[in-house]
Order: sequence, then structure tokens, then C-alpha cells
Amino acid sequence: MHHCLAIQEIVRLIVGNLHEAYKSSVLALACTCRAFENPALDHLWYQQTSLKTLFKCLPEDVWKETAAKVRKYKYYPMMVDAIFLVSSSVICSRFV
Repeated sequence: MHHCLAIQEIVRLIVGNLHEAYKSSVLALACTCRAFENPALDHLWYQQTSLKTLFKCLPEDVWKETAAKVRKYKYYPMMVDAIFLVSSSVICSRFV
């Protein structure tokens, strides 16, 4: 590995410029070199347009339906008025 890749600012500039044009290449970069792994993943995860991606990270058994889970799903969401994300405005209000 070239010694310039030990400088995080340079690595972040490379990832940032690559992310602008080729988002899928940033993922490949994260999987290729440890020097790029965290900065590339930071760029990919920094902004999300939905919670779907985060939900996909949950364990598979979360999605298995049971009677108790179905009851909770029908009951608790009706109590939610708004969802706030850190450093964000309301993304959804009264969505039930």
C-alpha cells in the first residue's frame, strides 16, 4: 500500500470524488482495500432515502411472522405520530 493512503483526508477525497460519478464503485473499493473500507462505507451510508436499507440489516428471524408480532404490528404503529432522524426533519407524519 502506498504511504499516501495512510492519510485519511486523501482517502476521503478519493472516495468522495468516486462517489459523485460511480456509486457502485465505492462499494467495490470498500471490499478491495482496508484503507478504503471505512471511508467508502461512511460515504455509502451517510445519507439514506428510506429506512428500507437499515431494515435489511436486521436478522432474518425478525421477518418471521408470529401471532404476537402481528398483534404488536397492528397495535403500536397506530400510536406513532412522527418519526425523527438525527440531524433531519420529520420524514413522515401521521403515516398510519
